[in-house]
Amino acid sequence: MPCPGELVAVLEHWLWLSTLQSFVVSNGWYAEEVRLEEVIVDNVPLLERLIPRNVSGEMVIRVIQAPKLKVLGYLQDYISTIQLSPIVFQKMMPLNLSTVAHTMKTLALYISPDLGVVIGLLKCFPCVEALYFEVTTFIFLE
Repeated sequence: MPCPGELVAVLEHWLWLSTLQSFVVSNGWYAEEVRLEEVIVDNVPLLERLIPRNVSGEMVIRVIQAPKLKVLGYLQDYISTIQLSPIVFQKMMPLNLSTVAHTMKTLALYISPDLGVVIGLLKCFPCVEALYFEVTTFIFLE
């Protein structure tokens, strides 16, 4: 079984495919022994959809160069860092509100009930045409 670092290297190499249009990434919701910790997307000129699914534990997603990226989500708190060069989010909060991504048309969120998070994200994506979100709530029984 490869270690998480080896998985990152394999995915990083695979994502250099110039014809890739959609990418769904999971860090192994059901696999406890191996967790993907970081995904780097670089020089993927046709990528339009990046979909993190079934993320558990901490995960970092870095998109260095994907100029046609239009669909992003479901974003969630488990993704500790998202970098959409040059925008960086930590726990879904933008670190700098002065940078925006005009190509993003669809945004999907899986969030706790915090309207401030949604507003912060929308400020970074002013051209969003479709917003999907699912609110998470947890009930703790004692």
